[in-house]
Amino acid sequence: MTDLIQRASQAEAAADGSRSITVTASTDEVDRYGDRILVDGVFGGRRYGKGWDLANYLKNPVVCLFHAYNQFPVGTAKVWTDSVGTRKRLRAKITFSSVTGQTVLDLYREGVMRSVSVGFASKDPYRPESGKEREALGLGAYGVLHCNPELWEISAVPLPALPGAVVEGLRGAQGPAEAALILRSLAGSGSSRQTDVARLVEDYDRGFRGAVRDLEAAATEERYQRGVRRAVEDFERGMRRRLT
Repeated sequence: MTDLIQRASQAEAAADGSRSITVTASTDEVDRYGDRILVDGVFGGRRYGKGWDLANYLKNPVVCLFHAYNQFPVGTAKVWTDSVGTRKRLRAKITFSSVTGQTVLDLYREGVMRSVSVGFASKDPYRPESGKEREALGLGAYGVLHCNPELWEISAVPLPALPGAVVEGLRGAQGPAEAALILRSLAGSGSSRQTDVARLVEDYDRGFRGAVRDLEAAATEERYQRGVRRAVEDFERGMRRRLT
């Protein structure tokens, strides 16, 4: 399966001239402002809103630099939402312009820039009624739940509000996201390992080294041993490229 993923990734890169990167643009984790942006409007089993409104963005999917709306955009993006375990994400494939985006693309390729930020309008944010509720939601002192955000743009930035809004698989590496696909293939319907593997996928995608040890310890059957070992190798290659 890793070979298939690699060939697909290479074919995709060749088709667009290797001008694209894939990013996690936003998650429902608490950001540096103490807020949460709810991907699907649900948190802790309760529905607070509808989640990301992407309709207008899809008509004009611009990528800006530093949220500068009075400057030329540096690229465009295809966006979608998904989840890994309990972690919900807004993700994007950004294709940079050969005219205005070349320098920005080079900075990402070199690892000098690694992050992005979302520009959005918050419609009817949820404000906790008490300190106890705020604490239960894990929000900051003045934090809110952005439960009906409308995406305006995605920007290339050196420091994001959300620490997890970063590039995935930099330099074409087969990193955690690709390895997670392999793990999901092992967690087939009816498998006795489905729950364990699904839980580990979340840790694995977050890049925890402990997940590697857990996966190796769980690999006792031959078919799982082969698949998990390959996933571990892909993970380690991806993380080395992220950290160098």
